[in-house]
Amino acid sequence: MVKEIGKSKLCCIFNHAPHYRDVIFKMMDEEFNSSFYIGESVASPVKQMNYESLKGFKKTFKTKWILGTTFMWNYGVIRLIFKKFDYYLLIGEPSILSHWVILLIGKILGKKVFTWGHGIKCTEKKKLFWFEKLFYRLPYKVFVYGEHAKNNMIKLNYNKEKIIPIYNSLDYLNQKSIKKESKTTNIFIDHFKNENPVIIYVGRILYSKKLNILIEALDHINKTEKKANLVIVGPEVDDDSIPKLVKKLELENEVWFYGPCYKEKIIAELFANSVVSVTPGNIGLTAIHSLTYGCPVITHHNLHKHGPEFEVIEEGITGSFFKEDNLDDLVFKIKYWLAADANKRLEASVEAEKVIDEKWNPLNQIRIFKSNFSK
Repeated sequence: MVKEIGKSKLCCIFNHAPHYRDVIFKMMDEEFNSSFYIGESVASPVKQMNYESLKGFKKTFKTKWILGTTFMWNYGVIRLIFKKFDYYLLIGEPSILSHWVILLIGKILGKKVFTWGHGIKCTEKKKLFWFEKLFYRLPYKVFVYGEHAKNNMIKLNYNKEKIIPIYNSLDYLNQKSIKKESKTTNIFIDHFKNENPVIIYVGRILYSKKLNILIEALDHINKTEKKANLVIVGPEVDDDSIPKLVKKLELENEVWFYGPCYKEKIIAELFANSVVSVTPGNIGLTAIHSLTYGCPVITHHNLHKHGPEFEVIEEGITGSFFKEDNLDDLVFKIKYWLAADANKRLEASVEAEKVIDEKWNPLNQIRIFKSNFSK
């Protein structure tokens, strides 16, 4: 193998390689002399990327849950801390006990071991909170997904210089290219046979996503003078009550169960023709996906329950927060966006694009990595 001169030697130990990390992992593969070690057996419903396509891919390792606990052990990775790498990057998860060993040995040996993860999402005391707080004292620096986690950790007296927001991202460059070509179409007019504004939900149909309250909100809205339609894009996983509720409320003509869709151009068209994206339960990468295509987002107000991506939502600008499980407040927030005129919608689209372009993209992520993994 030809040695890559001038590039930092980066050892990446990741329990899995989710498909949405494909772009940033490939950028890391190019920018650094990276060695990727990937866990081969993680119980995750998220599709995995083809990590063997990474030129720096070395091998997989076994991961196992410790019997009867929520703790995990990664086999065969501790020896990596004794190799000659400039930097180490671990998934920032306190429940992976083998990471503790790597971090402690790294500290003794003076190695620069970083973690990459959620950080501390909530400062309220909870079970094993002391354990979580201690874990984040061990890394050389901590990459967290957003400002919220960093602010929480500053409140807990962590060194702010060692807490670095890295944000999150999707297939940004491809999506930007698609967005330039996307335009308003008749996809919803053709399906619903009317010109009523459309609310969109993109994601799996899960109990945890609380789609029942969205269906009830649509029912309330459609009993007033302002009518709307709803398109649900995603597979049914563990909640078969939603189609039954739609039928019970006689909303079959106003709700389109589009089903799963993995074609980005079609997803872009659906977002581009929708007025607002709503996730009544906890939200994550859907917030980035929606704003990338200029569609504002509504979700609930209990921020610590969300993925870090809730930070892209600015009240009344790029979306809204409603009081969790409060039907009336959800109806109110949806009506706000349904009533928005063309200028307001354009403003929301511009602001949505701006927040993604500034922070929540792989170009920004690789810039932050490069500033910390310099040779």
